[in-house]
Amino acid sequence: MMPAKRLAAILVVAFSAAAMAGDGIEAELSTGVVGPRATASPAHTWLFNEEGRLPAAGQGLVFSRLTLSSQTSGANRPFASNLGSPGAMLELGGELGLGGSFSLQAIGVQGSAYQTETSATGAQLGLRWAPMAGRWRSTRLVLGGGYVRELSGGDGAWANVAFEQDVGRARFALSARGDHIFGQGRDGVDMMVTAGAQYQISPILHAGVEYLAQDLEGLVEEDAEGGASHLLGVVAGIRLLKDQLSIVAGPALGLGRSAARALGRVAIAVAF
Repeated sequence: MMPAKRLAAILVVAFSAAAMAGDGIEAELSTGVVGPRATASPAHTWLFNEEGRLPAAGQGLVFSRLTLSSQTSGANRPFASNLGSPGAMLELGGELGLGGSFSLQAIGVQGSAYQTETSATGAQLGLRWAPMAGRWRSTRLVLGGGYVRELSGGDGAWANVAFEQDVGRARFALSARGDHIFGQGRDGVDMMVTAGAQYQISPILHAGVEYLAQDLEGLVEEDAEGGASHLLGVVAGIRLLKDQLSIVAGPALGLGRSAARALGRVAIAVAF
């Protein structure tokens, strides 16, 4: 059974989001705008892919993600595309626009360490930079990096690059990430790739697919964390209040021996 504190946190976020939506949903539905939208205060539209937009200077974003996994794979790190945490994992995070196309992001995680399957906490802290911000409306590039602490207690560094492109009502994403965890017996670099495509069905509703591949270094060399994992998922989401509120959810299925057989995730994000 899910701990009371974890359930309470989810309910608080969900209730707050629903209250905000109640004031603005009618106005949003009447706009008649269909197609991916780019705003200065973006809420999340992906479940696993890195977001291609940053808050503007002085603006913020808070988000919560709940992931349910049928089993553990090898590594488990507290970031959006983690594939390794068994059972339930709750993320609470925020992002603040710093200006100059930079933002500061922090994420806290409560879940289970795959070695012991006991309750553990993790964190991620880093800077994100959008070098193409303001140049092209439909094309976005984000570079990021910083500190990460695994649910297993290991400390490390991470870096990633994320690309996002709008084509009419469709949006495509592709990102690559590398992690180095300090410690004996760990891989030199843990590689992960995510990709996704979504389609704007109505002014507030979008749906699509996302693909995740973790520990890709295991394809070409001996991997210390169980080998490569692949997941393919379908997602659906709503965006309200001019993209300031988003709720996204969907299931995913494992495509490899070391991946979880089934995984589900729901995410709520509010920009302000």
